[in-house]
Amino acid sequence: MPEDPHYLAQQLSSQAETLMREGHVDEARALYLKASDWEARALHLVGPDKPRTLGILSVSLVSILCKAGDLQEAEKRACALLTNEDLPPFAHDQLRELLEVVWEEQTLLASTKQLTGVNIMVSLRGNDIGVGRAPTSLVLASISGIHSLLFRVTEFLGDYQFRTRGAPSGEVQDLCQPLVSQPLAGSYKFILSFTQPLQAEMFPTKRITAATISDWFVHFIQTVSPSAVDQMSLPDVQTLVPDKRYRQALLKLTRNIVPDGQRIKEIEFVRGAEPKASRALLSQGARFRIADSLRIDDPQSSDEQPPIVGVLRGLELDKKWLSVRLPDGKDQKCTIGGEVLDDVVGPMVNKKVKVSGKWNRQKTKFNLDDIELDVTS
Repeated sequence: MPEDPHYLAQQLSSQAETLMREGHVDEARALYLKASDWEARALHLVGPDKPRTLGILSVSLVSILCKAGDLQEAEKRACALLTNEDLPPFAHDQLRELLEVVWEEQTLLASTKQLTGVNIMVSLRGNDIGVGRAPTSLVLASISGIHSLLFRVTEFLGDYQFRTRGAPSGEVQDLCQPLVSQPLAGSYKFILSFTQPLQAEMFPTKRITAATISDWFVHFIQTVSPSAVDQMSLPDVQTLVPDKRYRQALLKLTRNIVPDGQRIKEIEFVRGAEPKASRALLSQGARFRIADSLRIDDPQSSDEQPPIVGVLRGLELDKKWLSVRLPDGKDQKCTIGGEVLDDVVGPMVNKKVKVSGKWNRQKTKFNLDDIELDVTS
């Protein structure tokens, strides 16, 4: 008895997905292309008396062609299938969505980039967030914070020299350049789709795949904010990130996006498709775990005096100072004793912050050790 072509297509697609996660893009796409041949055969065998099966296989075929990178054939198939009146409504909707993906990828190709097939779905939940809608300031702050964290993850995994100022190098930005989708149905959700240069061999010495970056990112969030029993036994942050400067940068960038417990209650990150999806839930409690980890790196921080709380109004990192507008309207200049990174403190400008440190004996100068967003009000 001949094997079911749809079953063979799914088997090949599963193997291709594994290769894609490991960063073997060309080999994965070759397998996806073989899978599309089998899926096309399966579709040809389905008659109009089975509309649901017809719809499922139609969407599956175009989806596999997209993953194979055969955008021209995917567009051709989708347009032809949309004219089939026997397709159920759900198939028409999904085929139109796939057409948008095809056109987006074609636009990327013109800019010498391509989608890798690696995605992270991000879900925001909280009092100020509804179904498919959320305040612009919250969404932009979350996206910007996640993006900054991903850049640092890329630099850490690629063993790049630690960046103290400015934007990531062009090489890092090419290796980690996720695109943000339009909001999806449900709590406010969007997808980060990773791209890569068409000429991947441009970076032969530091080849970091989108799959490696995204998998490690989710693993790191699980470490600082465990939400499942199996995540409780993960190695601590000191073990996961042995380099102190990178560890502190990653912790503080994560702290920037930790939910306040009110406007945003939690942020969920999902990498991959079910049943193999990897999930991480960033909640308010992560702020305490991050504080504990930072305290381990700097035991003297426990001797700090009451923090200064106010609005960050100005900073001059090269000259080692920043200015905080106090509740009484006066400006307090704080001297930066340690290392403050611009991608950590930059998003705090004109926002309420908490500055930790110590006064000098004359109570005229406050020496800053750390600064974070104040989420108590």
